[in-house]
Amino acid sequence: MKKTTIQSVIILLLIISNLFFILHPFNENEEKEISDTLTSHTPKYEIDSLAIMAINEGDTAAYKEFSVNLMMKMEWYELYYYSFIMANKYNNQDAYNILYSILTMELEVNGVKMYSQDSITQSYAKYFLLKSHELGYKNAIFAIEKEFGEGYEFPNSSYYMYKIVGDSVSDK
Repeated sequence: MKKTTIQSVIILLLIISNLFFILHPFNENEEKEISDTLTSHTPKYEIDSLAIMAINEGDTAAYKEFSVNLMMKMEWYELYYYSFIMANKYNNQDAYNILYSILTMELEVNGVKMYSQDSITQSYAKYFLLKSHELGYKNAIFAIEKEFGEGYEFPNSSYYMYKIVGDSVSDK
């Protein structure tokens, strides 16, 4: 197996193992039944319907189903785009977590290496992670401990937003 194929398999296994955490409802008021039959063969009109409910109406359950479907299809560009909208428009904790995950995975899509170690991208990743934690994403603490070290007093997300803005301005 090629190195990129092994990496893709590992990433896919990590995503599938995290599906439980994404599908697990974090708020009982938000709880909706999520289809057990959701597969990568979901008809396009159903996927489009989920996207409309998620993006236009802020339906978090629809977003979860929609994002899982995109993960299973490994449609990283779309997943990033829709997650970015859900995060910013609705302050969605799951969307922020997905953004962090995409930016920190060593993905390669159509020969394009998606992972970048530049300071601005890494600051965005940390911002997304900390924001998901601040919004109540319980499992973010595991990635926070990995990023900052166990027991480390980590900053709030705004620290990294200021860092992003400062780094962007100083690069010009």
